[in-house]
Amino acid sequence: MRSQQRPPASPDGCVSTTLRNRDRHAEGRSDLEPPRRGRLYWVSLDKRRPALVLSPDYRNDLAGDVIVVPCSTRLRPAPTHVLLQRGQGGLPESTVLKCEQITTLPKSDVHGPLGGPLPPSLLRAVERAVLRAIGLPVPLEPS
Repeated sequence: MRSQQRPPASPDGCVSTTLRNRDRHAEGRSDLEPPRRGRLYWVSLDKRRPALVLSPDYRNDLAGDVIVVPCSTRLRPAPTHVLLQRGQGGLPESTVLKCEQITTLPKSDVHGPLGGPLPPSLLRAVERAVLRAIGLPVPLEPS
């Protein structure tokens, strides 16, 4: 029976950090900035489309996946949709965030970002729409 050898410890002495850095390097992501909360990225879902990263940055730094809300160009109003105008967050056209379709994606399926972060008021609207999507009674905000 072969004994498994542990990788040499990193300078800070933490083997798990060494493993994580080795795995990031193997994925080719060691020099890339992890996805950031509140920014839109191109993602690979059913097709290439923009999505908003909702997971907190501390999770995005450590986990192998991110929590996202996908966008759609079918601008159908719904209590769980948040409208984004062309240009917001770097969008090439107006879209809706479909908060009922919140999901996780491996970081390897997240590319971009499109542009800068969305305003805090839009993030609050997305958070409220996600709560509505899971059945919590969140009133609509006046327009």
